Amino acid sequence: MILGILSILPPAFMLLVYSVSSSLYEEYRTSVEHTSTAIGLVSIIGYTPDLFFGQCLVVG
Repeated sequence: MILGILSILPPAFMLLVYSVSSSLYEEYRTSVEHTSTAIGLVSIIGYTPDLFFGQCLVVG
């Protein structure tokens, strides 16, 4: 049960961050170019650990 709760927390946190950031983009009326650049940079930073730790977790 604890493992199930722990597996739900990271996606829930990412949805929270996405909703807050999208509401800020909308409220400050940033351009589409700036919004897409910011989302791309955050995605690169956020998914970089997956590149390295995914290689470490491969069993075989």
